[in-house]
Amino acid sequence: MTLVIADAGINHGGRLDLALRLIAEAATAGADAVKFQAFTPLHLAPLNYERQAMLKGLVLTEAELEICAAEARARRLEFMCTPMDAEWTRFVVRSLRVERLKIGSGQAANLEFVKDAAEYDMPVIISNGMADNREFCRAVEILVDRGCAVTPMSCVSKYPTADVDVHLSELERMRDLFPGMPIGFSSHCRSFWSAVAAVYVARKKLEQLYSNPEIIVDKSVNLERPIEQKITNQKTQEGTKIEDMKMQTIKRREEQISKAKEKLREELKNAKPRVIKWWQFWK
Repeated sequence: MTLVIADAGINHGGRLDLALRLIAEAATAGADAVKFQAFTPLHLAPLNYERQAMLKGLVLTEAELEICAAEARARRLEFMCTPMDAEWTRFVVRSLRVERLKIGSGQAANLEFVKDAAEYDMPVIISNGMADNREFCRAVEILVDRGCAVTPMSCVSKYPTADVDVHLSELERMRDLFPGMPIGFSSHCRSFWSAVAAVYVARKKLEQLYSNPEIIVDKSVNLERPIEQKITNQKTQEGTKIEDMKMQTIKRREEQISKAKEKLREELKNAKPRVIKWWQFWK
């Protein structure tokens, strides 16, 4: 099964009417879930007053998030919300009644936050974008030790991400690093190709090893560029058969991996001793 999440995030600009339109776009596009964020600007930028002022314009209140949750469920979408601190985690679980928690990459290295999230005994999706390899593996270990069903998610924290920078081979590395777990791919690309390629790459790998393959794909959605494709068993919204898309997908994937490896080799060549980034653990 592939779970497609429309990541509304903060693209509503703090406006409830736009948030509801994003939910409608996600439902129309055929997404399985829609995801927002819950945070307190003071907690995210305690000493940066300029950033606090900017973040205040991107906040939905508790009441507005409850309205969004009801709207999403009315449209047969799973409602998801990424909390940024322990107070918001409690609200997301108890008041919004989410089915699973999402830990953003900015919180993956915050082990106290991860431990608090694990106490709710819920399935957890956790992104690796802003955490190094050791931090991310430790966070996953904490969640597993506490009995959570975990989905590690590959993510590049670059907005937007160029297709050649998405590192699709990271999906294969994650599969080897976390055997038996479903994996996820968070796309910050303008195009849909990387998300489609991620499904194809991960499913091909999974079907060789597991009888019940799963992947979660997280794709940003906003009103300027709503979700462009609705993937079904047969056709997309534009009418292109999935079978016909495979060759194009493979070509894009090969180009991405080839260019990413060239970039990696160049960076490794110029890297200082003892400085190793998580994505340099590729095989």
